[in-house]
Amino acid sequence: MTHYLVYWQTYWQDEENGSAQVTPAWYTDNKKFHDRLEKNDNLWVVVSGGEKAPDEWRLIQRFIVSKVNPGQVKSKWGRYEIIGYRKGNQVFDIEQQPDFTAILWMLEFSTGKRIKYLGQKIGQSLQTHGHRTLTESDVLLLEKYVNNL
Repeated sequence: MTHYLVYWQTYWQDEENGSAQVTPAWYTDNKKFHDRLEKNDNLWVVVSGGEKAPDEWRLIQRFIVSKVNPGQVKSKWGRYEIIGYRKGNQVFDIEQQPDFTAILWMLEFSTGKRIKYLGQKIGQSLQTHGHRTLTESDVLLLEKYVNNL
């Protein structure tokens, strides 16, 4: 079971037009990422702080992959669909969270390349490959964070 950090770049636009439903699903145009995912992998989803806090970050969701759709779909978020289990899906209240930036800086990732940016540049570093693979210590840190919410 592998854990990944992903960035929902369009969350605030989706929120504005009413399509920002947090469900256990993810869409991507990154075929390599899609093909790498397996049943029971975990996706941790982050968003920016929006208009009120554009340089801040929030953890919005964690879900466990149930199925990776082998075909392509028509979605504005991406051609490849990842479906999560309904049970075990965690959704976090982004209005009740502090800035998540310090946690993002502490993550080591499997590459050993930590995030060293501030504000909106964090989003750019996360969207480069569409995901970041987390280490075991990263997962423990995130789980500790979630338990304190």
